[in-house]
Amino acid sequence: MTNRTLRQPVSTSSSTVTPPGERATIGPWQIAVIESVGGADALATLQATNDGNEEPRDGLAYLLIRVECRNESDVPRIISTADFAAAGPDGAFRRAASLVLPEPALEATVESGDAVDGWVAVSVPADNA
Repeated sequence: MTNRTLRQPVSTSSSTVTPPGERATIGPWQIAVIESVGGADALATLQATNDGNEEPRDGLAYLLIRVECRNESDVPRIISTADFAAAGPDGAFRRAASLVLPEPALEATVESGDAVDGWVAVSVPADNA
């Protein structure tokens, strides 16, 4: 497992870094990165999952992140892969192209106090994968 960090925005000019395995509060969610796969390994995993998964655009690489998300609100909430993006050193936020993800993909309605985990894919600059 590679060490990936979760950045929680606290203003428009700074962020808090949360190490893998530790929880970050983001809105009504407590989220922790529990596993990650980057670069060529991420592409191989995605293509083994579905041979229709295409290579990333030039200069980019895929990052697969398995996250655990706990709903800390008083109502059921929906969370999905579309809720996630990644930023590289250039500051641009990127989502991955439409991909078939390994099971379990992060797509769920989560009851108050419950948690779910699943895979999310994002695109990052290839030199940061």
